[in-house]
Amino acid sequence: MHDRTTIGLHCWSKHLFEKLGWMTLAHQDCQLTQLKCYVENIHNLIQHIELKLDYLHDLHKKSEHSIGLEERIYDMKILHDNMKVLKKHAEHLVKTCKSKKTSMKVNKKKMMKGGKNCACILCRKKTIVSDDKQCVCRECSVQSGI
Repeated sequence: MHDRTTIGLHCWSKHLFEKLGWMTLAHQDCQLTQLKCYVENIHNLIQHIELKLDYLHDLHKKSEHSIGLEERIYDMKILHDNMKVLKKHAEHLVKTCKSKKTSMKVNKKKMMKGGKNCACILCRKKTIVSDDKQCVCRECSVQSGI
C-alpha cells in the first residue's frame, strides 16, 4: 500500500463530493451497481483517513517538536467527519434505489397482467400498452418492451 499524503486524501474526498451529483442522476435511473461502487469508494477513503490519523497521532506522541501536527490532525478529523456524512447520504441513495427497484418490478408485473399504463423511457410520461406487450408513447412515439 502506498503512503497516504494529506493532499492526496483531500483531493480524493473532493472528487467524491463532486461525484455526488452524478450519483444523484444514477439514483434517478436506479443504477444500483454504480451507487454501490460509490459507497465502497467512500468506505475505502474513510479507512485511509483513519490510517493517516493513527500515523499522525503516533508521530505526535514521539515528536518533541509537533508544530503544525495538531492542526493536521484537526484537519484530518474534519475530513473524516465529512466523509462519514457523505457515506450516510450515499447509503441512503442505495437503500431508496433498492426499494424503488422492487416497486418497479411489482408495477411491471401488474402492467403485464392487466395491460395498464407504463412510462416512456425518454419523456417519462404515461403511455398505453399495446397488445404485443410494447409501450408506445403518445408524446414522442417511442416504443419500448415491457
